[in-house]
Amino acid sequence: MAVTSQAGMKTYAVSLRSIVLSQTGQDVSKCCSCALCEEITEGAGDVSLSMVMQWILVNDERVLTCHTVWSDEVLREAAHICTNQLDIPAVLRALREEAHRRGLSEGESNG
Repeated sequence: MAVTSQAGMKTYAVSLRSIVLSQTGQDVSKCCSCALCEEITEGAGDVSLSMVMQWILVNDERVLTCHTVWSDEVLREAAHICTNQLDIPAVLRALREEAHRRGLSEGESNG
């Protein structure tokens, strides 16, 4: 549910972490930022996958439009890469779905 802040900006009552958890069963707080997934975003994304996880945790909506989330190459390469067995492709798909729900796409400003 979107609400408008006093500054006239849209904010959402449900956190991105909650959205991902409810849609996928994946708790991104399990990311330990071990950096094993970092090399798959080199050349295919604009931010690291650990940064994507951090943005979800702090409810930073930039994650919904960053190239890493929208990269099909990152989506393919992310399967089975997480040492904590997070299903990263499911997380990325949930973020894409949420972006679509909000009317956003890759590279759009959402602030």
